[in-house]
Amino acid sequence: MKKEEWIVELTEHDYEIWSSDIDCNSKEEAIEKGMKAAKEEGLKSFRIGIQEYCSVATIDAGLIIENAQEQLYEEVGEVSETYLESTSKEQEKELEEELNKVFYDWHKKHKLFPNCYKILNDEVIEVR
Repeated sequence: MKKEEWIVELTEHDYEIWSSDIDCNSKEEAIEKGMKAAKEEGLKSFRIGIQEYCSVATIDAGLIIENAQEQLYEEVGEVSETYLESTSKEQEKELEEELNKVFYDWHKKHKLFPNCYKILNDEVIEVR
């Protein structure tokens, strides 16, 4: 099981974008560090949540095939209407797996992985 990463957001407002530098290994640690920092900032409350990094987007082979069909249609018209129509589900799945592997490797090669994240179990903590 993957270890949870908690984050503290020092704001009393419910903003969609979190910009915290306070990362924690547990909910308890997040509350403790958040409480200390919020008191120093003179805040009445702060927010905590589980930080979950976003994954690399995936490529839909069906859309790629459809785009290829449209491109050929634009180039030559009606004579292209049967292009790639006989593609089986297995062939489409194979294409999708290969494209996604290449796309992932490209991200890795150029260090382009998303650095954004989702916040799960967002909770407001009142300063005591």
